[in-house]
Amino acid sequence: LLQEFPLPKDLLRTVLEHVASGTTCPTKLSYTNYDGRLKRSVLSVLWPVNLRTEGFGWRKLQAERHAAALACARLKEQGWISANNKPLSCNEYQAIASQLGVPEDQANSLALIPQAGDNADMGRYQRNNPSGRGHRGAQFQSSLKRDKRYNNIYNLRNLARLELTTLVPRRTREQVSHASEMAELMQKFPNSKTLLLSVVQIATASPSAEKHVRFTVTEQRPFECHLRLSWPQDMVFVAHAPKKNEAIKRACAMACAAFKEMGLLDSGNRPLRNVDYNKTALQDMHAQHRRPTPISLLPALATRLHDFLLQVPQRKNYTQSSEAAQVLGPAEEGEEEACVRCVFTGRPYKPFTPEQAQELSEELLSRWRAANPPVTPGEDPLPILDYRDEILAALEAEDRRVLIVAGETGCGKTTKIPQLILESMVSRAGNGAHCNVVVTQPRRISAVSVCQRVRQELGPHLRRNIGYQVRMESSPPTPGGAVLFCTVGILLRKLQSNPDLLGVSHVLLDEVHERDVGTDFLLVLLRDVLRRNPRLRLLLASATPDTQRLAQYFGGATVLRVPGKLYPVTPYHLRNVCQLMQRHPPSKDSDDPSPDLDFVTEVVEFICSRGTPGGVLCFLPGWQEIRGVMDRLSQRLNNRLDKHLILPVHSSLSVVDQQAIFQRPPEGVRKVVLATNIAETAITIDDIVHVVDTGCHKLQQYDMRTQVSCLDTVWVSKTNVVQRRGRAGRCQPGFSYHLFSEEQFAAMPEFETPEILRTPLESLVLQVKLHTPHIPAAQFLDQALDRPNKYAVEEAVSILQEIGVLMMDESLTPLGARLAHMAVEPRLAKALVLATLFRCLYPVLVIISSLSRDPFQSGLQQRAAVNKARRLLAGETRSDHLAFVNALEEWRHAYGDRADEQHCASENMLHPPAVRYVQGLMRQFSQGIHDANLVENTTECLHDEALCNEYCRQAELVLGVLAAALYPNIIQLRLGEVTREGKLRTDSLVCRTRTGRVLLHSSTLNKTEEEFRSRYLVYYSAMKSNGRVFVRDSSMVHPLALLLMTDAPIHCKEGDGEVLLTVGDGDLVRMACRHEDARLLLGLREAVRSMECELLASSEPGAFPADAQERHRQLLDILVETLNAPQEPFTVR
Repeated sequence: LLQEFPLPKDLLRTVLEHVASGTTCPTKLSYTNYDGRLKRSVLSVLWPVNLRTEGFGWRKLQAERHAAALACARLKEQGWISANNKPLSCNEYQAIASQLGVPEDQANSLALIPQAGDNADMGRYQRNNPSGRGHRGAQFQSSLKRDKRYNNIYNLRNLARLELTTLVPRRTREQVSHASEMAELMQKFPNSKTLLLSVVQIATASPSAEKHVRFTVTEQRPFECHLRLSWPQDMVFVAHAPKKNEAIKRACAMACAAFKEMGLLDSGNRPLRNVDYNKTALQDMHAQHRRPTPISLLPALATRLHDFLLQVPQRKNYTQSSEAAQVLGPAEEGEEEACVRCVFTGRPYKPFTPEQAQELSEELLSRWRAANPPVTPGEDPLPILDYRDEILAALEAEDRRVLIVAGETGCGKTTKIPQLILESMVSRAGNGAHCNVVVTQPRRISAVSVCQRVRQELGPHLRRNIGYQVRMESSPPTPGGAVLFCTVGILLRKLQSNPDLLGVSHVLLDEVHERDVGTDFLLVLLRDVLRRNPRLRLLLASATPDTQRLAQYFGGATVLRVPGKLYPVTPYHLRNVCQLMQRHPPSKDSDDPSPDLDFVTEVVEFICSRGTPGGVLCFLPGWQEIRGVMDRLSQRLNNRLDKHLILPVHSSLSVVDQQAIFQRPPEGVRKVVLATNIAETAITIDDIVHVVDTGCHKLQQYDMRTQVSCLDTVWVSKTNVVQRRGRAGRCQPGFSYHLFSEEQFAAMPEFETPEILRTPLESLVLQVKLHTPHIPAAQFLDQALDRPNKYAVEEAVSILQEIGVLMMDESLTPLGARLAHMAVEPRLAKALVLATLFRCLYPVLVIISSLSRDPFQSGLQQRAAVNKARRLLAGETRSDHLAFVNALEEWRHAYGDRADEQHCASENMLHPPAVRYVQGLMRQFSQGIHDANLVENTTECLHDEALCNEYCRQAELVLGVLAAALYPNIIQLRLGEVTREGKLRTDSLVCRTRTGRVLLHSSTLNKTEEEFRSRYLVYYSAMKSNGRVFVRDSSMVHPLALLLMTDAPIHCKEGDGEVLLTVGDGDLVRMACRHEDARLLLGLREAVRSMECELLASSEPGAFPADAQERHRQLLDILVETLNAPQEPFTVR
C-alpha cells in the first residue's frame, strides 16, 4: 500500500479538502496514537464517509502513514480517488452528489453515502437540511441511533492477510445500491447459502453452522431477509426480493462478498482450510511445540550432587580396542587352542588320540551291528535310499567337497542322509569315531521332531549318538559317531568358539531353499571354513529344483536330484471348495491376502463333519489368526468339542507344547492343527489327511526411510503352496483345500524374496563383526549369495555405532564385546548389559524376555480384558514394560501352587505356557550375562538380594536403562496437529519421533491415557501397516533419564538466565534449566559415563576395591533421587 500511495497523508488531506470545497462543513479527520514497543495509530474519517483504519509501525509517523494508506485504499474502492491515485476535482465530487439525489447546496453535508439497498430505500437516508430538522432528517437520525450495526466495525486483525488491520463501517458492506450490482453478486456466488454455511462450518470446526448463522425473513412482500452472523464477528446483512428464498440467497451473497473482501475465500471463491481461519491458534500451538521441557534440581539434591562431583576422580581415558580384546578372549600366548570348544559338548575341544579313536570306532561298530537299523532299501524304501551310492561317492570325492541334494517332498533326505553317512563311516570304513555330523533346521520344532524320528529308527543302541540343541533346550549327543540336529542360530554361535569346525566331519544344511538370513550368512562362513578345514564335507538339501546358483556359488558343486514319494493328494481351489460346500465364494478383495476367518472356520467345520477320517492341518499367517479360528471353532463345535482335538502350533510356543501335534488322538477324535508356516517343511504329522491352505503368511519387510519393519500379510510363493500340499500325502492319500483361485496361484512368485534383502541388518552386521572382525561389513556381505543393498548395510553399521556397539572403524567397543554373548537383538542385549551395570537386572530381564514372547493372553475376544489387566498392573507408571514386570512378579508369588497359578493367570489375563516360555528366556539370557563376565553365576540374575539387583525396585531407573538401550526410539508427545485435510485440532495427541510421526497401537496402554508426568515415551517395536507406523509398546520415561543415561550427544545453548539442552540431533528432546543446574546435570552425566566405562573395562565381575564400589553406590543413589524428583505434568485434555 505504501508503494501504491507513497504520500498517503497528503493525498488523504487533499481529497477531503476537494470534497469540502465551497461548503461550511468542516473536514473531520483525526489520528489517535498509542505508545508501545510497536506504535499504533487509529485514523478516524467521519466525512464524506464514516471510516476508521489502524496502522502499526516502529515510529509514530510510520504508523500514521500506514493508517492513511489504508484509508486511501478504501476511498479509492468507493470512487473518491481516481484510478491513477489522484484526487477528483470539486466538480466531480458535486456530480457524485447529484447522482445520489442530494441537493447541490447540501451535497457536501452528507454524513453518510448509502451503499446498499434498493433505489426506493435511498430517500430514507437523505437529509433535507444540515441541521437534521424536519420529518426525514429526524427519521434518519433516529434510525442511526436505533441501528447499532452502524457502531459495529470489522476487526480483521486475525483474518486479513495484510499486516495492518482495517476497520470499516458495517453499512458500507451491508447494502448494494443497484439491482445490477446484486445480479453481479448472485452470478459471482450462485450457491451463496451453501458456500456461506461451508465457510462457517469449516472455520469453526462445527458439524452445523446453526450456532453462528441465523436468518430472519418478514412475512410481507417484498420479503426482507436479515442474515445475522456471529463469526468471524457480529454482522448483519439485509436483502429484499419478491420471494423468500431469493431474499435469503441475496443476503448470503452479500455475506460471501464480505468474506471475499476479508480474505476468507480463495481465488476461486471456495472456502479455505480450517487452519487458514485459525492462524492465531496455529501460532500458539507451534509455540507450545517449540517450548523446551523445564527441568530443575531441588536445593538439597543440588547440594548433594555438587559435593559428590567434587570427590569424583577424573575419567580414565580407556582404549576401546584393548578393552574389547580383553573382554573377547584371553591375552596369554598358547591359549588359542584351549579356547576352541567342541561343537557337541561345549567343552574345550580335544581330538581323539589314535588309540581312543580305534577303541571308540570298534565300540560303535559293535553297537551298530546290534541295532541293525533299516538304512538300506527294503520293501517300501524312501527314494533317497536308491541314491545311496551316489551320495556317499560324492561325499568321498576329494575335488568336490560340496553336495547339493535337490530332493522333492517325501524323498527322505532329512532323516536318511545323516543315517547313510553314519552307517558308511561306522560299518564300512571302520572309523566311526571321526564321524560327527551337524544337521541344521530352520526351526526348533523340526530340529527336535527330526531328531526324535531318527532316534526311533536307529533304536536304543544308538540313541545316545543322536541329539539336538535348540533355544532353551538341548539333548546333545556324545562326540564320536554323533549326529546333532540344531537350528541355524545355534551353529552360528558354535562357530564363534570353533571357527574352523574342528571335530566336525559333515555339515548338512536342510531346507536351504527357504533363504532365511541366518542360512545365507552361514553359507558365506562355511565357504571360508571349507578352505581352512580340508576334512569337512558340506551337504545342502533343498526341496526346490532351483540349485544352479548354489552350485556356482560353491565353485561347481555336485548336484543330485531325487524324486519325492507322496501319496495322491486331491487339490481343490476356491471355486471347487465352494462347490463342495454348496455356497458362494466369500465377498473379499482378490488383492487382499488376509484370510476371511469366518470362511476358514466354515471350511474346517465342513471337513470335520463331512470329510474322510483323518487329521486337519490349517495354515494361517499368524498367532492372532490362529486364536481367531480357535475361538470360532470352539463356538461352532460347541456340542461336539469332545470329538475334536484343536491344537495350535506357533514359533513362540515351547518345544513341549509344539510336540503335542505329533501325538495321535484317541479313537473317534479328529485332530485339527492350526499352524503358521513352521509346519510347512521338515516335519511329518502322520495322521494328517486334510490340508487347508489360506495361501498367505506374515512377511517382515524393512522400510529404510522410516527405519521401521513392516510385518505384512502377503501371498506365499508357488513353492510354499507345493510344500503345504505335500503335508497331506506323506503317509496316506489326502486332500488339499486352497482358499484362493487358480488365477491367484498363477500370479504368485516362484520363490520367496531372500530374507537378507528385506529385513534390518543390525543383528547380521554384529554377527559379521564377531566372526570376521577385521573385514568391513559391506565387504563381507558382498560375498553373500544375494548381496544386500549397500545403503541398508551402511545404515545398520551407523545404527550400531550410534548405540555404542561399533567404533567408527567398525571394530567392537567394550559394550559390543559383551553383547557378543547375548543371543538377542543388539538393542535388547545392550539393555541387559546396562541393567547389570546399573544394578537393576531382574526387571529388565523380564522386559526383554516378554518383548520376545508376550506373556498375556491373545485373541480379539480377550483384548479388552487383557488391556484392563495390563493397565491395573502398570498402575501410574504409564508403562507397558513395567506391566510385564508386575505380571511376572504376581506369577512368581503364585508359583508352585496349582490353584494359585490358575487364579493368578485368570486375574491378570496371563497365558501359562507363554509365562513359562518367558521364564525359559530369562534363564537363557542369564547364561549369556554370565558368559559376558558380568555376574559370577547365573543365579544372581534372578535373585533380588544380588548386587546386580540392588536397585531393581526403582522404576524410573529401570525405564532409564531401557531408554538408554533403545535410544533413539523416543517419542515426543505433542498437543495439536494440522490434518492432511487442513483441519486444526488443538486437543489431538501427536506422537513424533526423529523419523516422523507415529501412532500408538491399541495394544499399548498409553493409547487411551490423557495425562502423563513426562512428554517422552520409549518404545521397542514399531510396525508399518497401510502406510502408517504403529508403536506396539511404550513407557513414559523421565526427561532427565534421556539427558543423563543415553549415549546421544548433548548440545548446549546459553540464553537469558537459562541454558537450553538438546539431546541428540534435531529438536525432539529439548530441556531448559538454570545455569547452575545445567552444570551439575552435565557433571552427573559425565560421572555416569565414567562408571559405565570403568565397569565395562573390568575383566571380572566385582573386581573393584571397596571405595570404588561405594562410589558407584553413591552415584546410583543420586541418580535414582534425581529421576524420582517431581516434574511438570503433560496433559492431553
